[in-house]
Amino acid sequence: MDENEQVDARFQALEARIATLEAAAGVGRAPGVISAQAAVRPVMPVAATPPVAAPPIASPLVPARAAAAVGAASPASPARTAVPVRPVWSDVIADLEEKLTGRALAVVGGVALVAGAIFFLSLAFSRGWIGPEGRVLIGIGSAGFALAMGAWQLDHRQPTVGRVLVAVGLAVVSLAMFAATRLYGLVPV
Repeated sequence: MDENEQVDARFQALEARIATLEAAAGVGRAPGVISAQAAVRPVMPVAATPPVAAPPIASPLVPARAAAAVGAASPASPARTAVPVRPVWSDVIADLEEKLTGRALAVVGGVALVAGAIFFLSLAFSRGWIGPEGRVLIGIGSAGFALAMGAWQLDHRQPTVGRVLVAVGLAVVSLAMFAATRLYGLVPV
């Protein structure tokens, strides 16, 4: 059953429930007023229309299990009270996991990259492997690479990774410029 058939079945079930409620309340349409739907299909007597249990429709806002729990409730039970549907723990954990793995791990990875760059550069500085000009050029080059990769990821539907790479690139270029101006005096402030 495709989505349109599910929506149609649910719509017909709701129409039957409304007709049942109107009949129970003694409220009906005014005589002589014909709705567009009544002109299209014949109106069945209310007593002959049994309540139809339509299949639940899952949406991004309602998890599939919650939709099934709501759809499983009997529409014919006379004394029903509205009970809020509680989310299933597995859905809550899956949602939490999705949020944490998406953004938090990307941020932690970006911080780890910046920390790694800082530790490598400090080791290279202390041992004299790279001169001051080379250190600044390596910082600017790696920052340019991170910025380019971040822009590319933003264009290719990876916004979280792209934002993190752009932030890493900006942090590394800031460190390189600080080293070029304050530490070595290669560029005037």
